[in-house]
Amino acid sequence: MNAQRGIGLPAAIFLLTVMMSVAVAIFMLSAGSQTATSMDAASARAYQAARAGAEWGLYQQRVLNTCANAQFNLPAGSTLSGYNVAVTCTASSGVVAGVTTYRIVSTACNAAACGAPANNSPDYVQRVVDVRFSMPPP
Repeated sequence: MNAQRGIGLPAAIFLLTVMMSVAVAIFMLSAGSQTATSMDAASARAYQAARAGAEWGLYQQRVLNTCANAQFNLPAGSTLSGYNVAVTCTASSGVVAGVTTYRIVSTACNAAACGAPANNSPDYVQRVVDVRFSMPPP
């Protein structure tokens, strides 16, 4: 009897290795894509929360005639619940006599305090909206 030699076993091992490598690569791409999509949605919500804070600051100045600072959480049950917003308003005299320049900065994040050192979470998102405008004297 002659001993037969073949390449079936090494070829099968090679194919299994290649197929496992492809499966792992597909899994890693899928997981990364889901994380990126989730962070993109959180970023968009943080921007909308910051914009809502800037609009609140504009309302305070333009309608109520007060340059107000505040920090608040957005209402529970809304799509922006869980976002913290800090609004600061500063007024300064302009170059032209009697013209006041206002700056409203609204910072929103998905943590208890924006910019805190404890925000090393990979899910942390923060957005800032900065509004500047000038008002002539009444």
